[in-house]
Amino acid sequence: MASHSSRFNFESGKNEPGKERVGPAEDGGYVINPVISSQTTHLVSLGIGGDERFELDFVSRYGSKVVMVDPGYAPDTQTDWAEETLRLSGKAIPDSPLSDSNSKDGTHKFSEIIQRVKLECGPTTPSITLKIDIEWDEWDLLASISQEDWATVDQLIVEFHFIPVEQHKQLSPYFTGFFESVYGKLNEEVWQKYLSVLNALRKNFFVLHVHANNSLPTHNLFVQRLPYLLEVTWLSHAALKKLRSSDQSQYNQTDQLDFRNKSDRPDVGLMDWDQK
Repeated sequence: MASHSSRFNFESGKNEPGKERVGPAEDGGYVINPVISSQTTHLVSLGIGGDERFELDFVSRYGSKVVMVDPGYAPDTQTDWAEETLRLSGKAIPDSPLSDSNSKDGTHKFSEIIQRVKLECGPTTPSITLKIDIEWDEWDLLASISQEDWATVDQLIVEFHFIPVEQHKQLSPYFTGFFESVYGKLNEEVWQKYLSVLNALRKNFFVLHVHANNSLPTHNLFVQRLPYLLEVTWLSHAALKKLRSSDQSQYNQTDQLDFRNKSDRPDVGLMDWDQK
């Protein structure tokens, strides 16, 4: 059994003012901070899945430029960085020796995307809101981002995919126990990968808001009960410092922030961190 220190506390800043929901009141909408969003120069959105409602609502409210990257866009989709709304066909990939976007169509190194944003901003340091929903690839991408690139990100929105290794076949008692032992070891390795990324994020960011996606139920295959899909909004420590020195009284709202992602099934319910 893993120790309590192997858990991750997703408790958010429940008392932090200034939360708004952007996008639809269903799957595809996210909670952000309006002050930091209004200072955003670029919304960089990785993973669209045919639904641009969050991105377009964000731009209409806060006036930033938006860069959207998704393999669902046609290869000849607009690639002019001078446009306010830019759609890049392909996947955002980590920076590594195995990731060579110069020789591989349909991929965009994350650092190259950030470099283009920096070039657009000139001498002004960009303020990026980064949204990531890339179907489990977020773990490798987040682990690869340099401290220099993190310094440009003031607000981070991630849909995390806590996917375990699961046994679905009907086996004899002996092999059931055997596979449960093997899968338990594999899940410990997977969880350590997840935990490493989450703890690294904690060094740069503060958890602003957490919402469990009800598309799938929760599971107990790691050291703590988790949903398969978890939406988390983070603010950089630098952004949080600016936020706490600003007047946010106008943003103390009672509007509903969270909705069921799928209306045809029950909500996930309270998680451990919600009950503290």
